[in-house]
Amino acid sequence: MIFKHLRYDLFLGSLSVIVLCILMPTSASAISTDESQYALGETVHITCATIGHIFQLYDLTNSVSVGGYPCEETPNEFIFDNVGSYAVLELALNTNCDEKTYGECKALDTYFGEATFAYAIAVSSDQSQYTSSEAIVITCDSDTYVLQLYDITGGADASAPNLGVTPCESPSTTLSFDAVGGHTYAALELQGDWDCEGMDYNSCKSQFFFIAEVTFIFNGALNEDELRLRSYPPEVTILSPKAQTVFSDEALIIYGATDKNDIDPTQESAMGLGKKPVSLFYSDGIGELSYDLVTAENKKLIAKDQPAQGSYRWKITDLLPGVAYRFIVDAIDNIGAIGEAVSDFFYVDFSTPEFTVSADPPATRGADVMISVDSSEDLRDAPMVSAAQEGRAPALVAMKGEGSHYEGIYKVVPGYDGVATIFVEGTDLGGNIGTTIVSGGTFAVGVNPPPAPQISFPRNNDVTASSTTSLSGTTRPNTTIVLTVNGADIYTATPDTEGNFTISNISLSKDKNRGMNTLSVSAKDILGILSEAVPIKIKFNVPPTIFFASPAADAILTGSATLAATSTDENADFLQFTYQIISAKDFVSTESASSTQNEWIRLSEVPTNRLAWDTTEVEDGKYIVRIIVDDGLAKAYSDIRSFTVRNTLPFFRFENGRKTVSKSSPVTIVGRALAPNLSSRPTITGVEYSLDKGKKWTIAKITGAGSSEATFSVAFPEFTKEGTYPVLWRVSDSRKLFGRTTHPIIIDTTPSRAPLISSPRAAVVGDAADENAITKGVQITLSGTAEPLSTVILGVASSSRTMKAAIDGRFAFRDVSLARGPNAFSLSASDIAGNLSTTTTLNLIYDNPPQIIFLEPKSARGLKGNARILWHITDSDGDMIQGIELKFRRGAGAFQSLPIDPTATSFNWDVSGLSEAADYELVLQAGDGFTTTNETIGFAIDTTPPSLASFTLEENLIGKSGVLEGQGEARDTLSGIEYVEYALSEKGVPLSDSTEWFVGLITRGFLQNTASYSIKQESQLTDGIYSMSVRAVDGAGNVSSELSEDVTVDTVPPRIGSFGMVEGVLQITPDRDGALVIYPGKEESFRVSLEGDTKSASLTIGEHVLPLQLDIRSGLWQTTVPALEGGKPVSILITAEDGLGNTVEKNPLGEIGFVNRGTVRDEGGAAMKGIPIAISTLDENSQEYVPLSSAQNIMTADDGTYELALPQGTYRLTARTRGYAAVEHMLTLERPAFIGESFTLEKFKGIRGLFNRLLDYWNYSL
Repeated sequence: MIFKHLRYDLFLGSLSVIVLCILMPTSASAISTDESQYALGETVHITCATIGHIFQLYDLTNSVSVGGYPCEETPNEFIFDNVGSYAVLELALNTNCDEKTYGECKALDTYFGEATFAYAIAVSSDQSQYTSSEAIVITCDSDTYVLQLYDITGGADASAPNLGVTPCESPSTTLSFDAVGGHTYAALELQGDWDCEGMDYNSCKSQFFFIAEVTFIFNGALNEDELRLRSYPPEVTILSPKAQTVFSDEALIIYGATDKNDIDPTQESAMGLGKKPVSLFYSDGIGELSYDLVTAENKKLIAKDQPAQGSYRWKITDLLPGVAYRFIVDAIDNIGAIGEAVSDFFYVDFSTPEFTVSADPPATRGADVMISVDSSEDLRDAPMVSAAQEGRAPALVAMKGEGSHYEGIYKVVPGYDGVATIFVEGTDLGGNIGTTIVSGGTFAVGVNPPPAPQISFPRNNDVTASSTTSLSGTTRPNTTIVLTVNGADIYTATPDTEGNFTISNISLSKDKNRGMNTLSVSAKDILGILSEAVPIKIKFNVPPTIFFASPAADAILTGSATLAATSTDENADFLQFTYQIISAKDFVSTESASSTQNEWIRLSEVPTNRLAWDTTEVEDGKYIVRIIVDDGLAKAYSDIRSFTVRNTLPFFRFENGRKTVSKSSPVTIVGRALAPNLSSRPTITGVEYSLDKGKKWTIAKITGAGSSEATFSVAFPEFTKEGTYPVLWRVSDSRKLFGRTTHPIIIDTTPSRAPLISSPRAAVVGDAADENAITKGVQITLSGTAEPLSTVILGVASSSRTMKAAIDGRFAFRDVSLARGPNAFSLSASDIAGNLSTTTTLNLIYDNPPQIIFLEPKSARGLKGNARILWHITDSDGDMIQGIELKFRRGAGAFQSLPIDPTATSFNWDVSGLSEAADYELVLQAGDGFTTTNETIGFAIDTTPPSLASFTLEENLIGKSGVLEGQGEARDTLSGIEYVEYALSEKGVPLSDSTEWFVGLITRGFLQNTASYSIKQESQLTDGIYSMSVRAVDGAGNVSSELSEDVTVDTVPPRIGSFGMVEGVLQITPDRDGALVIYPGKEESFRVSLEGDTKSASLTIGEHVLPLQLDIRSGLWQTTVPALEGGKPVSILITAEDGLGNTVEKNPLGEIGFVNRGTVRDEGGAAMKGIPIAISTLDENSQEYVPLSSAQNIMTADDGTYELALPQGTYRLTARTRGYAAVEHMLTLERPAFIGESFTLEKFKGIRGLFNRLLDYWNYSL
């Protein structure tokens, strides 16, 4: 943290002034005259009328020009150390009045306006009354200064008598002289080694070594006040946050402000701090700390009117991750002096940590498990980790580690076999709590997971600019690949018969974990057990963007200037900005941004997009500037801007740049003092430095005084403790103009912390870890964290590589090549002071160890009698396999060697002498000269057959497309149930040695004491009754007795019976051709008889599909046939399905024919309405027609038609009406039918007709 105050000023001849830029509205008119009186130290704001003009400053009291300043977008601010009257003239661009008088400059055509003002003395005249015998006590700024005394009773001018010089003393100076009552005196404080003997009052105050003044009066009264030459500015410190602090919700600012003017704590000083003097700010634009106050446009207010000592909690949810921020604490005292402190960088992080978890071994039969947790970011403390075996509550695991890697041992509890689940909860440095496991998180107890997949693409730590990727590799063929992306999105794939698989279009996130995506790949077997997860890290990197913001094109820069850009990064990566310039005459515009032909000069590399740059670091002239932003993987270049540097004051160049950092004392500052390159170039007259904020100045010995460039070398033995010491420097030239700067000395004796390695973790690295398939051999990324911005040194053999740690401390050496066999790496970090950390060593072996496979027995199986052990060992590197050993043990006992032939691949082992038990282990060990590896499997000694506890079939009746399904439970006390077999035979036929057995599925408890199983097979059997038998086989090959269930097979679809339609109580049946003849345009009720196991049925008649419903009372399936148009016959198709799925589909049933309705018309063909039709049936006994007992006469409709359906029989139909002769039709029906007989009636005619009309009258009327 750097303490700064407002009195860091630049001397211009006899005038001391600060020129600052603040954000104020610009004016469109000429600047106005300001006749105000300003107290010394008070700020004067001058706003120009036109941006780009020049301000020329004149000291009217001494009639001298004191320099010109560019007038840019922001107004200028002046602070003076000398009393008098001043004028600021606004001039057009390129106007120079440095060698012109005030009047001559105002007479120019390029003069636009003026502002004048007066400046009062530094400390108000003390009008206290002192006696001539009283001691006057004055506190000087330094005991190396002197006090020059003048009697200014007759006027504060050249006529004031010079009363001599008194050296300053510590802690205060007593003036003793013959004072005259009623006289006013002035004591001028002068820099040491200088005095004003022989000079008048005005001349003394015009000297550059004049510091300040105090005046007082003698007239006889007594006063014991102590006089101070100037007020002290406040001093501010920030206690929190510390460097690199990360916040997630709210930030805590702890600060303190004091003021040396507050002598009496019981009362407020007129020049001390008020009750609430503090304002809090933040900024994202302070890259390198300077020793000037932070400008108003570069800080944003958090809170004001805060107490001098305190803390403040601030919600930071509006800040952006990846951006480097600082806090600024300002304290202002009662006379306006400002003290300021700026914090180190802090960051915000709103993302929760994510975890990659691994277990070693991934499968255990009782041995302890090492659980490793790798976090996506450093954690505040060790994470809370627990493991839950199947059927058991989670148990906490004590974790140890630091940064992002932690390890702990979990002790397996016997009796809880199955897949164990790991839970993690960790808190990152910002306080975000994460629980998401993006890879791993399980291990197997007493069961055997499938082997982990081998991934061929992508490579671990790949970087892509695409939002999608693919993944391919190999695995055991009878498994399913399960891919989890960032612990959320899940993809699956089924490998081909050779185990190859590919998953395409995998979505990657640019936001999650700054675009670092974790792909977790596992293989899942048919029991649902997952293999050990293979984590693959892929960075979806979106390059940053950058646009130039400041300065404006072709700007004229002088003094301190701001270089700024706007930049975005969609990954929220930590960004580093490099500011570069090149002389315009050396710039080749046709070269690309990344070309090395243009020799750019680096000004600074900081984590902020704003840089306060001292333009005196370069010669005056025209330059090109650009800004490069780097997210660690990709760079972006801003557009270029041209600007001109034009400085008029002398300036410094230091050998060590902007600051000198050392780890030891004394520190020597070497530099040059240079005069500006003007038409009449001035010469350097002196160099001085101050260690106490300008109160005391010490002359530096220079070489080259009187020339335009002087060199100096100053040793500082007093700086022995760690800390930052701002050394102020000022240089004077022959024009009596002063240039001033601050060059801090930083003493840093604390070594950097040793780098922490986060990857790789494994001691043995094989081809699977290769990240660069193009380059021969294996290339890996060696990554970790170190002190932020330190230089990390990677040493291997006799060579080394270096890189700068990022602002968050991360580093990653990519494409680190490994030689076959052992590789020793050393890692250390060096800070800017050259303090070297202790060395972190990393020993890696590049080797693909021998691959050992037990062919017999399989893991967790059982052995009995004379067992055969068979294995296969290969080495992909072609190394000679050596040191083969085969051992066994029971439980936690010692391993016993078996007498194998090292050149053989099998061993016959008589285990009949071993006790029955399930806790045996068999280990096979082999080496290749570099590493030794082993394969361990569990087995049981088991001679006891298993048993079947249950067996049931889902259905005992199945159809043609039916499936035989069943389930049950099997038990075994030792090696566990390995599989269940089933067989089918005709009922009553016994099983034999030739019976074919099929393997069922273990759904739970594979190789466990209790297992659930299921069987499922599509039926290919003919109709009949069968027996299904099952038996269990344990891990040692022992076979249980059988259980059986009967099953009936029915493959015939429903049979179809008779069908017809119903008209009232009349059943209409098909004719000999299978046709149902009905009236067109009329709904009819349809009924059909189907076999009793029918489940569903429907009719298709033309375009109509009509569902049939079962009538429970009649047992018939029925529906309503809609009105049909008539015409040609329509086919009737029937579909029916029974409960077993046997189906008849659209089977032709018959057809529907049509008969027109019967009609009655007169002899002219006109329809006759309301004509009765009598129906008589033939009595077979009497052979007489008698009226149909159940029928009444039917009447014709308006159109002369009638509807009539009659059962089987012989009928007479008679149509008659008054005035017409009756007409009879005879018809014989073989089956019930709809009648379509038509009648034509004729009127009675002649005498007979008369007679018949009389009879009609008689019959119808009477």
